[in-house]
Amino acid sequence: MKKMITKNAIVNIVIGLVLLIFAILAMFVFYWISDFLSIVVGAIILYVSAVRFYYDFNKHKGTYVLLTLVIEMAVVIVCAYFLIITQAGIAPYLGLVIYLRGLVYFIVLQLKNKKAPWNKFVIYMLTLSIGAYILFSGNVYENELEWLLFGLMVAYAGLFITYGIMALKKK
Repeated sequence: MKKMITKNAIVNIVIGLVLLIFAILAMFVFYWISDFLSIVVGAIILYVSAVRFYYDFNKHKGTYVLLTLVIEMAVVIVCAYFLIITQAGIAPYLGLVIYLRGLVYFIVLQLKNKKAPWNKFVIYMLTLSIGAYILFSGNVYENELEWLLFGLMVAYAGLFITYGIMALKKK
């Protein structure tokens, strides 16, 4: 967590206030969050999938497992392209990426002839179910995603401000 915060207290407070003001203006004045929601979701999908792909690619061995991971990453890149560049509807692409994550997990387990721990099995079955629901129902709750993004920006701004004030009090 501390890697995401600077060491200078004043800089933390300034960054936090700027981020807080930006979040409020983007949500309530200029409506940038609703305008750029598909871009943000696409960027988040791409980032999270790239980090997970890097981890899985280095963890697993075997040609078919690695090929499965590469195919999944290629599909994620195509979905991110449609979300970021064409600003397509969020539901089909987000649903496909979530569904694909669960499916690839079970394919990798099958290819490696391993059993999943029951808690991971349940989590990835829920991932498959949620992904299929979003993909086929088209219900992605875009308004709730906007509020979630706003809440995350406000929480991150609060984190900067809190660390800045705590560092000032120590001095």
